[in-house]
Amino acid sequence: MNRVADVIRDDIKVMTAYQVADLPEGFIKLDAMECPHHPFAGYESLLSEWADLAKQAPIHLYPHTAKSGIYEELRDVFGIPDKAEIALGNGSDELIQFLTMLVAKPNARVLGIEPSFVMYRHNAALYGMEYVSVPLNPDFTLNLPAVLSAIEQHQPSLIFIAYPNNPTGVCFKREEVEAVIRAATGIVVVDEAYGAFHHDSFLTWAGEVENLVVMRTISKIGFAGLRMGYAAASPSIMGELAKILPPYNMNQLSLAVAKFSLKHHQIIQQNIDTLKTSVRA
Repeated sequence: MNRVADVIRDDIKVMTAYQVADLPEGFIKLDAMECPHHPFAGYESLLSEWADLAKQAPIHLYPHTAKSGIYEELRDVFGIPDKAEIALGNGSDELIQFLTMLVAKPNARVLGIEPSFVMYRHNAALYGMEYVSVPLNPDFTLNLPAVLSAIEQHQPSLIFIAYPNNPTGVCFKREEVEAVIRAATGIVVVDEAYGAFHHDSFLTWAGEVENLVVMRTISKIGFAGLRMGYAAASPSIMGELAKILPPYNMNQLSLAVAKFSLKHHQIIQQNIDTLKTSVRA
């Protein structure tokens, strides 16, 4: 008798693990928006400060995220409204996981569009939820009537919309996303992982619209290795999410380095502008 196999869930046995691409040395993941260079390359004094900061980080102590100053920096740099509360995740992936866990009642459903980020579907399956998939139009635009019909029919507890969409790169019309938020009876997560490369954001709505969660990350703006995602939403959602997030999911090094980096956001913005120009070229 294989005692290990007997106790593992059957649905997990048939899943496939997420495969991280094994790239040759010196290559970068352009599909994941890895930055081709260190965000402070060419700024020797900042690189020196960065290194000193890492040396001084109190890695012998557990992190206290709320007292680290990172929330204040995020609000200041990205204009997160005071009404919104903030949650951090070990990358956006962790926030997706725990937002799904938050609503994982029997017979609850997750709605997503396809194709989109694979972790939406993966986490729905992980928590035993039905995943309602709504295909995009052939040109990768949002099929709004189909989405609204699916909301009415299935009453999903959680809806994920990547804005801009991943992996298609298409950004849906703002008024279409607004229509989805208004129609939803559950939580709508607007995933702005690639928001730095688009002219629009729903961050100004965070905290104002009770069922809206705006999710972002610093991975795509040059700091993929720090693994820091953040979400902004109403206290009614964030107060419940705080109950299930691990108390020490962010580490001292990531908190210290991210806070330092955000204080020099003008340099990060220059890198973003350079990447935009390079893509257009």
